[in-house]
Amino acid sequence: MSVGGTGLLDQRVTLYAYAVTVDDTGVPVERYPEWGTRWGRIEPPTGRERTLGEREAHQIDAVLVLRTEIPVLARWLAEVGGVVYRVLAILPRRMQGLQHLLVTTADDAAETVVES
Repeated sequence: MSVGGTGLLDQRVTLYAYAVTVDDTGVPVERYPEWGTRWGRIEPPTGRERTLGEREAHQIDAVLVLRTEIPVLARWLAEVGGVVYRVLAILPRRMQGLQHLLVTTADDAAETVVES
């Protein structure tokens, strides 16, 4: 998939960074504080993206396109149009100034997202 340039980044994407905190009992708790909102584009996978494995947990549901200067990491969450996705992998497209994020729908994310 190629968007042909950043002018087609026409959807608002809210990003949530992955963080681990420790509660009062010493148990690690995964949280996703809001990192910010940027322009991007969500597209269906084309079949040319490298799959991450044959397990159901690694199914690629979409490809999220963002500018390369946005420091997204695997395990982050991205919300586009009310749907929350979990970032599985990042594929830089240096000549285009874009990065393609392979994402899967994150049905369990509602309990761990922290709005700021």
